[in-house]
Amino acid sequence: MVVTIIFLTTATAVLFSLACSVRAVINREPHRLSWIVNATLLLAGIACFIALNLIGSYVAKDGVLHEPFALIPIGYLLSFAGILGTLWRIALNFLQERSH
Repeated sequence: MVVTIIFLTTATAVLFSLACSVRAVINREPHRLSWIVNATLLLAGIACFIALNLIGSYVAKDGVLHEPFALIPIGYLLSFAGILGTLWRIALNFLQERSH
């Protein structure tokens, strides 16, 4: 359930970032909001990996492994979304500069 909510939130943030980038290119205005959203996604992904290492994992006396496994795919998802949005914004900036 939590992973689904985080996935939907990430997808919404990526779509918002892409929409902001397209709007900025169409209106020919600098738009920093998409950069902020992309940086936040990337930093959240890095924070997941840092939290994974800080929390750590251990084997209980009954042989059960305890680890925050959900942080791994969430970290990759957030990092990938931040990188994808940043590459999208760089490509749009490049196309906007070439059209002038």
